[in-house]
Amino acid sequence: MSSEGTDKGTPSIRVHTKGIRDVLSPISDQVAELILVDERAKSNGTGIPDLTQAAESIGSAIQSLVGVGKAAMQTGDEILKARMPAACEQIEAAGKLFLDASVELKADPFAEEARSLLITATRGLLTGTTNILMTYDTFEVRKIVVLGEGMIELLATAKAVTSLEELVVLIKSLSATLVSFVQLVEARQAELINDSTRQVLIRENEALRKASPLLVTALRTYIFNQDNDQALVSRDYAVEQALSSIHNIVVAVSDFGSLDDISTQDEFTFAKTKDALESMIFTGTVSSNGSEQLQALSQMSRVMCARGNRSKNVEGAVVNFEQAFEVFSQNPRQEVVCDGAMQALHQLDQAVKTSITHDVAATVVVEKEDRASSQFVTSVQQGITTSANEEAFSSEIRNLVKTASNVASLSLDGRRANLLQNTAHQIDACANQIMSTAQIIESNPSDESASQHLALLKDNYDHQSELLQSLVTSMMDAPRMVAVTGEHTQSSLSDAQNAAEKGDAGGVDRATKNIAKNVNLLTSLAVTEVENSDDLTYSTPIVEAVETLKEIIPRVEASLKAQSNDSSNTDLAINAAKSAKELKVGILQLQRAVLGESSADDNSATQHDVDNPDLAAVTSTFEQLQVDKVTVDVSETDADTSMVISAPSLLEGSNQPQGPIADAARNLKKETDKWSTKDNPIVQSAKVMAEEMASMAHVSQSTQSEQSGTRSELISTAKSIAERAKGIRKLALEAAESCSDKRLRADLLFLCDRLPTIATQLKIISSVRAAATHHSEDTDHMLINNAQNLMDAVQRIVRACEAASIKSFNQTANAVIAAIKWKRKIRASTSRI
Repeated sequence: MSSEGTDKGTPSIRVHTKGIRDVLSPISDQVAELILVDERAKSNGTGIPDLTQAAESIGSAIQSLVGVGKAAMQTGDEILKARMPAACEQIEAAGKLFLDASVELKADPFAEEARSLLITATRGLLTGTTNILMTYDTFEVRKIVVLGEGMIELLATAKAVTSLEELVVLIKSLSATLVSFVQLVEARQAELINDSTRQVLIRENEALRKASPLLVTALRTYIFNQDNDQALVSRDYAVEQALSSIHNIVVAVSDFGSLDDISTQDEFTFAKTKDALESMIFTGTVSSNGSEQLQALSQMSRVMCARGNRSKNVEGAVVNFEQAFEVFSQNPRQEVVCDGAMQALHQLDQAVKTSITHDVAATVVVEKEDRASSQFVTSVQQGITTSANEEAFSSEIRNLVKTASNVASLSLDGRRANLLQNTAHQIDACANQIMSTAQIIESNPSDESASQHLALLKDNYDHQSELLQSLVTSMMDAPRMVAVTGEHTQSSLSDAQNAAEKGDAGGVDRATKNIAKNVNLLTSLAVTEVENSDDLTYSTPIVEAVETLKEIIPRVEASLKAQSNDSSNTDLAINAAKSAKELKVGILQLQRAVLGESSADDNSATQHDVDNPDLAAVTSTFEQLQVDKVTVDVSETDADTSMVISAPSLLEGSNQPQGPIADAARNLKKETDKWSTKDNPIVQSAKVMAEEMASMAHVSQSTQSEQSGTRSELISTAKSIAERAKGIRKLALEAAESCSDKRLRADLLFLCDRLPTIATQLKIISSVRAAATHHSEDTDHMLINNAQNLMDAVQRIVRACEAASIKSFNQTANAVIAAIKWKRKIRASTSRI
């Protein structure tokens, strides 16, 4: 027997499509099992079992795979024709060697040479299968790249178009290619495993669809206004938008190595920096970059909250935390000091979040007709543009972009944060083009192409604005949004009352419009909460409170206007005050309902609330509730009495494994350490998984040393982690099923869908690593990325399950989920003074 040509090293494996995963998964399992069988046999001094039947089954599978490879060669792709034959020959040779080795081992289960050739054959099977799959996959990618490059070449000629005839020729050439390109991209994104890449393709494909009509109107506008600089700017923008989308698609489909679904946000976001400081206080340790983190958080807090009346509150919270952290830095092991620093940190967190929520309510959640962009475009279309309209539009854009950036910085959800930042960037770019096109229309009011182009730009702007609004509201606390909006309403109500007392009818009119706008926002937020919930005991009081508000508003407006018309009439003043109090009580009832503090049987406010309603106090109360949730420690009787890890943690002490895999395990451990493991199998399993990943970090550094047992240990650890992921996913799916909040449920289901894919990838890559005859940086990179993705996914599942537990159906939750207790710890289980 000869092993020549069957083991040519580790292939450039990329488990990035469903097809590759589905084919490689069973093969890698077989390879892993054979390696385990061989090492067990060597360890126990036993022979290799009969594998001839397995060899025949493998031979049949090989013929099917080779048939697919040879059929693909008929497509005419020269690169495929050149590469596929070698891959087919390689796997056929490995299959023959496997059969020959199996036959010899059946005759002599202890034959050393046959054992060696069997392992060589299994490596060849994995290598050959991977090469066939990757050769075909790169062919699929090339089809998209070739079409994309063709369109880029066509678009490069767009700036030379100066007549309608040339425009017609260009559009005809582009249209046919565009349809095929979009269809191929849609098929590709449906096949991809990686959600980040898939979202890029979906987003850019949609952007390309929208860029096409913009390109036509921009080119037509330029043809009729070739001496107008703004027409030139609009043309270049439209061309660059299309080129950018095509380029981003080509880059995304060509990036075979991208498995990283972890956030690509900046390292110094508010959420990440606050998380790092919280971890220091929790563990009672001050890292070397503690001062840098403190300075970063303080600066971000001040910059993010520089607008509005809340800046003083934030500044006070910043100073308070700076002082508390300074004391902590000098006494990190003293409980009372740590507790004070933790409370100050979360008070700052709440102050910043509330300040940003004020900005969101004022700048992002605005009806389309009330946006400055709508008023600006309408004024352009009517030929009455003013500098005030233009400045209001510019201010709207600045505020939108800044607020979107701040909301993204508050989030640990990198997927949403990145999408939010990208959407804000697109809105900003589109707004600049609206301004440019407006100048074209001002200079040539009869230009229909420019008017059509403006309308398309406005539609695109509105679409992106609605997407941004949806993203922002999904990332904010609904109760906080309702509390802040109630505060805004009370302020407008106070303005209206003051104006009415002075007989200022115009002031009353302006203030009541603001009241109506804020109440509309309140009811809109409330309706969204109702639509987002399947729990009637939660949604019914909200619906009733909304209906009550709708009844009150007309009375408030009428009574205030009546008082302004006769400000000396005492009865009218009393009636206006009564209706104003009714409004505040109504809003208070809605706020309580959204917080879940009332039921369908009793949604009334307290007597103190009725006598002296203060909507501003609701925000402060909400902030304190959030601080208490994360700074009130579990009692001693609730401590971790059911720890599932009896051995010392691999992630503590002087012999901790190092490197990115160990760091990923450490991050998950930090998350699980925040929660009591008592009566919480989700936290228990995640904690064990972190230890298993730490073990993998150690083993993966030893697999190339030929040390006995390290290859089988790597495979066994990967299998154990994958099995534990199944258990966590099962519990998480049950938690999602018991959750009445549709948004939280969707987030949790999304994470659950990712988990088996990442776990399968881990098993495949570990098998490839264990079977390799030499070190491969490519496989190392894949293993590291996969470990990071898995730890990140489980970390987010733990957080999502806790959030879902707050909105669970108590009456329908199964026994396991109902029994899970989420008890937060405010300090690690270490010795303190």
